[in-house]
Amino acid sequence: MSVEIKTLRRNIVVIYMARSLRDKLSSIGIECAEDRKCFYLIDECDSLDVVEPFLESQQEVIFLSLLDGIVDDAQLKDFAKCCDLKEDVRWEFNYFVTDLSAEPLEHEFYSI
Repeated sequence: MSVEIKTLRRNIVVIYMARSLRDKLSSIGIECAEDRKCFYLIDECDSLDVVEPFLESQQEVIFLSLLDGIVDDAQLKDFAKCCDLKEDVRWEFNYFVTDLSAEPLEHEFYSI
């Protein structure tokens, strides 16, 4: 029996809130007990040396999406600028992404 596996030519990075970020939220009166995480597809690469600089270049996008719905929209951009990628999140990188969906990969764009 043969099974066809469809892989994406992408890698995935999972970003988790670190304790320091929850402490920063607490300092402005926002309690966030959940360990919120966001998932990002990135271009295929085979080295962590490429991933960290890329994440640093996308820091604003990462914090805006991680904090969306937690921090009030009026404060979101200013608060995100006070966050630090190396201190306020943990991340893990996964090399292989298997596409289990029958639907085509679609892109949606939105502004925060």
